[in-house]
Amino acid sequence: MLLSELLDFPKDLRVVVFDFDGTLVKLHVDWDALRKLLSDKYMDDFGEDQTFNRITLGLQKVVARGDPDLIESYIRTIEKFEREKIKEYSFFEEIVFFIENLEELGLNSDIKFAIFSLNFRSTIFSILTKQNLLGKFQYIVGREDVVEWKPDPEGLYKILKHFNISSKQAIYVGDSEFDMEAGKNAKIKTYLIDKFIANIRKARSKK
Repeated sequence: MLLSELLDFPKDLRVVVFDFDGTLVKLHVDWDALRKLLSDKYMDDFGEDQTFNRITLGLQKVVARGDPDLIESYIRTIEKFEREKIKEYSFFEEIVFFIENLEELGLNSDIKFAIFSLNFRSTIFSILTKQNLLGKFQYIVGREDVVEWKPDPEGLYKILKHFNISSKQAIYVGDSEFDMEAGKNAKIKTYLIDKFIANIRKARSKK
């Protein structure tokens, strides 16, 4: 079977949107160290405990306090950590194959690619450039490009608007509950990365 049939893609698929870390690439980062850094900062700033088990949820607590300068300081703390600590990464081979071999998988070669991620654009651009993949993506939405973070669908709406397409002409691939909720909220067909990769393997094995 073709990949489009295995995954029941929309008939007029125009754009495939990927999350970044955990979907397109695996970033080898000590996220626990970042959570502790943010928790310590929160205690210094507000005199209260905040665990940052979910970084985005912790940031929303900061946003709720309504201080733009403090919000910016947390954003820059995370961006600096990503930029300095991401020394190793590995791409998901099946996803790279998918991006580079649409026709072999029975898909239209005119399909465009975008990224909607809670990583920063500087991180995404740097890694894609090193892997010679930046040119494969026509539009990238990072953490700093939206006011509301996942599971809010703001980033997906920006992508639909950029390509001038409807939600029925796109799919979203991610690895987290937030990704699934964001896709659902935008009414875009959404796939967990494990299922997506498994079906790419199945489609390739039929060749």
